[in-house]
Amino acid sequence: MRCERCQTQFAYQVTREFTGEGVSPYMLDNAGAQERARAAAHKGLEHSLANAKDDVPCPRCLSYNADAALRLKKAKFSWLFILGLLGALGTLTISPVLVGDRTTPVAITAAVLLVGFGISGGLLFMRSRGMSNFDPNSEELRATRQATLAKKKTILREQHEALMDSARAAGKADELIQIAWV
Repeated sequence: MRCERCQTQFAYQVTREFTGEGVSPYMLDNAGAQERARAAAHKGLEHSLANAKDDVPCPRCLSYNADAALRLKKAKFSWLFILGLLGALGTLTISPVLVGDRTTPVAITAAVLLVGFGISGGLLFMRSRGMSNFDPNSEELRATRQATLAKKKTILREQHEALMDSARAAGKADELIQIAWV
């Protein structure tokens, strides 16, 4: 990975789990089903690892790249989106009942719909404002970024190359993980 801010190249440990499924009709091909499950899990895991994008800051300048910063913003305010969506769906669900009920005064029906959609819209607006005001790269969150780095076992390209050089000198280069630097 390359930092968009300081151009430092770094890598980090990615962990994913994947399960596969194989079917053995009438239990006639259990070994085949087990092999199909293993192959499906392996294929799914390879795909998951190839597309893995974790939110890891640069170990040198502690900045998140734009895509990671956006994912962090969305994650932080996802609860507002869910509440706003649930409120809108709830209002849409109750609206046919209120409109179809001839005993409910029109003013009450209109008020319930306006309040329901107003609260839902307000929650979605709060999410939008929160996302635009939240900066995962702010100085106040520097300690959080350092903790994320520690958990992800981040390594700089030059550190990895130095490890590779010493492993080659000791005849143990195949014991180290190879990284394709982009």
